[in-house]
Amino acid sequence: MTPLEFLLKLKKLPPDTQLAIAHLGATFEMLSSVLVKNSSSIATVKLTTRLTSESGLADWLGEPLSTIEKWRINGALAPPRKYHLGSVYEWIITHIVPMFSTQIRADENSDIQFSEIAEVWKMRIPVMIVNDKLVGFFRSVADEATPSDYKFVGMPDFSFLANNRTNQSDEKLNNSLIALSKFRVAIIDSKAKAREIYNQWNDQKFPEISLSFFQSALFHDAELAYEIVENADDKIHLKEFNVTFWLWQILIENDFCSFNEYALIDTLELFHDYGVDLNSPSFIQDDHGHELFNGNISHLLADTTGDFFKFRPIENCTASYEKILNSTLNLGLDLDSKNSHHLTARQIANLIDEMHGSGRSLLKNFIWKYELQKKLNLNLNPRKIKGSTNSI
Repeated sequence: MTPLEFLLKLKKLPPDTQLAIAHLGATFEMLSSVLVKNSSSIATVKLTTRLTSESGLADWLGEPLSTIEKWRINGALAPPRKYHLGSVYEWIITHIVPMFSTQIRADENSDIQFSEIAEVWKMRIPVMIVNDKLVGFFRSVADEATPSDYKFVGMPDFSFLANNRTNQSDEKLNNSLIALSKFRVAIIDSKAKAREIYNQWNDQKFPEISLSFFQSALFHDAELAYEIVENADDKIHLKEFNVTFWLWQILIENDFCSFNEYALIDTLELFHDYGVDLNSPSFIQDDHGHELFNGNISHLLADTTGDFFKFRPIENCTASYEKILNSTLNLGLDLDSKNSHHLTARQIANLIDEMHGSGRSLLKNFIWKYELQKKLNLNLNPRKIKGSTNSI
């Protein structure tokens, strides 16, 4: 997620949306590369702790504590306090750096330096900690949750685009990244609007950004994702696409039980068709170096209680879960691959049953039925009915 994408998503929320102090901290850190802070700010020092207090946030922004207090809902209530998004957003808009501000309001570009582009377009995932579980920022806001803290997970940036630059190519790159941010916001609500943005951008032909458009279309508009792949000259490095990191992000930012399982299955089949390795491992850590996940898709799908990777437990959506698991197994998902902690998906499932009682692991329950059916199919000896070509 880029700062512009984050800001556009904030703008879509109702002004009376309530935020917790951890939401404020995550918001200002997410936008730190594009904010002009007051001269008294101590933000030039690298943050070693998160902004989860009013005084710490005020110091970091270079604002008096009274500024933060004015954002509170219902005055000086005892913690956990809530804050008014409209007031926070108003402060942000008045402190956006000129280049970024111009892009948002008028879609016009002034002189652009690549170093500015690289800084402005850093991609990160803000992750909130709610009751010791990891929840995407906007998902936690929609749930009206009160997070205690937050983390950031880095994503690949566009620094490799620095070769063979000209002023004209810098401007095209900047416009492409603006289009990508708008596309990511639009694709959630309007396929038509997203397609319009993509078609306007498509002649720019940055392969690396094509991959980001493709990734954003996945799960929302499989038809457009296919189209993006087919229009790319080099198939946008699909074989290098890490499906495990992508699915981890989907699980963080969405409630599993709200998934359109058929859209996810279509996406997994698209990966398979283009040679993406569904068993590719991923090591995910936050920006302070703490491990959040280690393994492949099978490990993600095994932790249905959230004991190992801090997801919210998967509850009341067994049918959707089993359809997704069945599809991945049919596409070659390996349940016996070990992560760097020497754990397989089967072992995680067994440990869940040990911790919570027999039958609690959704993966173990399904695997028993799935493998039993495979054995039955192998052991059945079809016999021919005389005069018929059908088997029974």
